[in-house]
Amino acid sequence: VRSSAQFNKTATVAVTVPANAQAIAGSYTDTLTITIQGR
Repeated sequence: VRSSAQFNKTATVAVTVPANAQAIAGSYTDTLTITIQGR
């Protein structure tokens, strides 16, 4: 919650996926969609 508008704001987003012993070795990709909506 902000009391005023902030422009050109930069933030770091990090995603950590825990190790999975059942996963097959290789490269994996996925798509992450982030939606920012004003109120």
